[in-house]
Amino acid sequence: MKVKFFVSFLTIILAISRFSAQEKVETTYLRPSITTFYVSPSSSSAKNVVSNLTANNSLEARFDKHTVGFDNLTLDYPAKNKKVYFPAPPKKPDSTATTRERKKYKLAYAAYASEKVELTKMQKAYKEAEEKRGELLKERLIMVNNYIQSTSKPVVARWFSRDSLGNMNIHLWEERAHYSANDEHVNQSLNSSVSRISTLGEDLMKKSYIVVYDLGDIESYEDIYNEKDRAKKIKEKYLNIEFKPVKREKEGFRVSYIRYIYKLNFDENVSNVFYEKYWLDESVTTNREEIKNHWETASFPLIKQHVYSGLIEQSQPGFEEYWAGVKTSKKRRSKEDLLNSLGNNNLNGSLSALKKVIEDFQLKTSVFKAYPITAKIGSKEGIKLNHRWFIYEIHLDDEGHQIMKRTGWARATSIGDNKGIATGKSPTSIFRQAGGKEAYSGMLMQPKPGGAASFNFGYGLVSSDQSTAGFIFDMDFRIGNLAKGDFGRGLYIGLATTSNFFRNINTGEIKTIEPIEWDIYDSIPQLDSVSLDTIGYTPDTASYSINANLFDETDSTGAATTANGNSSVVYLSFGREFLLGNRGKYFIHPKFGIGIATYKFNIGDANHLYATMDSLQVDFPAKDLSSLYTYRTSVRVFSLSMGVHLTPMFSLILKGSIVNRAQFSAVYNSNNVINTPNTGASSSWGIDKLKGNTTFPIFAALRINF
Repeated sequence: MKVKFFVSFLTIILAISRFSAQEKVETTYLRPSITTFYVSPSSSSAKNVVSNLTANNSLEARFDKHTVGFDNLTLDYPAKNKKVYFPAPPKKPDSTATTRERKKYKLAYAAYASEKVELTKMQKAYKEAEEKRGELLKERLIMVNNYIQSTSKPVVARWFSRDSLGNMNIHLWEERAHYSANDEHVNQSLNSSVSRISTLGEDLMKKSYIVVYDLGDIESYEDIYNEKDRAKKIKEKYLNIEFKPVKREKEGFRVSYIRYIYKLNFDENVSNVFYEKYWLDESVTTNREEIKNHWETASFPLIKQHVYSGLIEQSQPGFEEYWAGVKTSKKRRSKEDLLNSLGNNNLNGSLSALKKVIEDFQLKTSVFKAYPITAKIGSKEGIKLNHRWFIYEIHLDDEGHQIMKRTGWARATSIGDNKGIATGKSPTSIFRQAGGKEAYSGMLMQPKPGGAASFNFGYGLVSSDQSTAGFIFDMDFRIGNLAKGDFGRGLYIGLATTSNFFRNINTGEIKTIEPIEWDIYDSIPQLDSVSLDTIGYTPDTASYSINANLFDETDSTGAATTANGNSSVVYLSFGREFLLGNRGKYFIHPKFGIGIATYKFNIGDANHLYATMDSLQVDFPAKDLSSLYTYRTSVRVFSLSMGVHLTPMFSLILKGSIVNRAQFSAVYNSNNVINTPNTGASSSWGIDKLKGNTTFPIFAALRINF
């Protein structure tokens, strides 16, 4: 009975501590245990799916796998009823229809009306059958719920290592507690008369989760498409159109499932009843049979946490055109292979994604030291390198409840290997703060995904050339989350753009070095009525060229030529963010990029190109004018952003750039390099430097992190 009294004593201590701390924010992660069960139909294929799912059931490092000796439930679904489909009525002929067409319509409509009467009777029988099936489904759901409830007893029995004689112990408690304990627990135990590690066992037990997958019947995609074809045939029966089967996108099999997640409710009341009625060990010599009889009818309450419906499939493209075009190295799998591999999924692999609805699945730790920020969490909990964590202070609200207030955020830069038993000197993980207030020992930390993408919105403040300034929009994607080394953790790849609009700027003289050529078939509207031979041209030489200015220095009135349009710079960038100071509130972000710079003039402002061939006017094709007055070149950009993190989502940046552009050419023909003598063009927009130049714009922008 000593063990029983010891366990009861621990329970009392825990109950008192729980009551006194019930309003406290939990700052320590305790590993939830997961026990998985399956409900499946009785077919051999369904049993094979369960076998595959069991073989592929692996949990993330943050969970404990709680294996029990308890059979899965075999339970069939009631057979599906054959759905009744109604055809569409035949299309009524219009006033232009012939007598034969009208007669044909009457016969078709009579057949449709007669069939509709029979189908209505069948539909009534179908609805009655569906109601009966619905009742059977309700009964089945009750059986599933009863089964789920029955799983609680073997889960509790496993926690107490109950053997065939009914004897129990707390060895598994202690084993799990020692593995889950962190250095804080160890140090508390060293300075306390009661072992904190021993009391962890019941805390861990209260984080027992039961996951049940209820599998449906296996469906083949062939049967699914056949049913769609049946419905389509019936609907189009009287429409007098050619039947076309639905496209068979896939071949293979699928099975739907419902995932139930329940939590074992082992609160103080349940715990007291357990020790009073069910506890048995070798020291108990009286009332053993009575206690064992009590156990036979034992049941422990469960609390529903989450229900989710999903789909498992094994499929491949089902249309023959696909397989006719693929390489022979890709082998088409047989139906048997697809069926046998159905269930090769790790459905439990995504449980941590439920951390928003199941708090116990949410990792958490406290700041051990600062700076650098370290925490007693690591590989044992499966934390990820470079992932983001929020830092919180714990405050009291007006009612005396503890609440979390975010004060900063950080990223894990080094993962401590803490998979061993805690000794009080376990390795720590290191975090680099990326903004916020100063961190102190004891603050709460929790992982918060995000910050992998950022968008910059801003405008140019200063520039020696307005064509490389204006509005700025950048997209940066953090690839540092995939990096292993220290340098790579802040790497970004991005797409940056600037754009500006000009109006009535002086263009000066702009012309191409090489003549512009085009096909005169598109240039002479009168070709349909004028023979080429009469104007001295033959089809073999049906092209024309002109060496005219794209823009003249002055217009017909002698005034400087002006134009409207826009300029842009688009480039792919690579860079790395460097955080400054312990808190990482300030940062610099150097980037290098390569891309394209463009001038685009509104064609309404451009000189209309034309020439004459004898007495025939030849116009440059209007459809090509836009590309003729669009100039493009390669660009290289080096930029340095300096910024301040305001919140995890918002930052302010000041971005200086060096933009180097090569000589421009016309988009119409890249061989048409732009020749730009300095003839009074507007220098503020770089029109006088189309042979290439370097500019130095400075931007202010708001960065939004997602």
